[in-house]
Amino acid sequence: MLVLTMLLSAHGLVTACDACGCSIMGQPAGLLSEYRKSFLSLGWSRAGFNAAPGVGEGSNDVFHTMDLTFRYFLSDRLSAGLYQPFRINSRSVGQTQQSISGLSDTRLNVNYTFFKQDDVGKPWEIYLDLGAGFIIPTGKYDPHLHDHDLPENFNPGNGSFGASILQTSSVSYKSAGLVLKNSWTQFAETSTGYTFGSQWSGSLLVFIDLPVDSTSSILPMAGIQVESVAKDVYANGINVHGTGGHGVFFTPGCQIKFKDWLCTFQYALPLSADYSGGEVKADNRISIQLTHLF
Repeated sequence: MLVLTMLLSAHGLVTACDACGCSIMGQPAGLLSEYRKSFLSLGWSRAGFNAAPGVGEGSNDVFHTMDLTFRYFLSDRLSAGLYQPFRINSRSVGQTQQSISGLSDTRLNVNYTFFKQDDVGKPWEIYLDLGAGFIIPTGKYDPHLHDHDLPENFNPGNGSFGASILQTSSVSYKSAGLVLKNSWTQFAETSTGYTFGSQWSGSLLVFIDLPVDSTSSILPMAGIQVESVAKDVYANGINVHGTGGHGVFFTPGCQIKFKDWLCTFQYALPLSADYSGGEVKADNRISIQLTHLF
């Protein structure tokens, strides 16, 4: 009984890494494919952004995330989860390199399946889920990061509370199907009055399950991810230069299943992107996820 939940993410850059979707990775980095079961997952993802030609001194930013994701079904409709990332953000300008690493903010979420059709013996399965998330500012955050010539958003954490609304629709027929997912996140002010821009991410994924034998299968997948980040705002109400942006990505991938273990690989290629007012160019993204179902 296969249903996939898309948890897509990205990282950011230049005047503000969040302008390039750094915090959108907040509903796990990369793609997490799952059955309707509780799970524990470890993941790694990489995203990069380069300064556009003629902008600044030609910076190159790379963002690595290692994350732990846990989800537990309290009933056949209600589930609760936790997402805890660790981030390594690095920037190189010529021969100069800077790097900041540390825990990012903890994210808690609750999801409820308000409609499902999964009758035994029928080929169609449909699930419609709604959820809510809460972001706790447990991550490493330095409000004076500008003193090191780095933007506020280069911090691993956001330094503020946040809330998310999550939506997932899953439809499958026998071994093939699709998943539509949307998430919207709003942040409160930091202790210094800085406000990170609200974020929206939407994605559509199609997949097919190809059995290898009675205990294993291969699941090729492909989809489109769209993300948008509003501009950050200073305490005085002025928008922060170089923040905000949007992008569209093609997301091919593959999952290998063996018994209760899933190994998922996903690539994200930018089809259209405009981040930081066109001052940066999005690079390809890659993610790997190892998941145990129970």
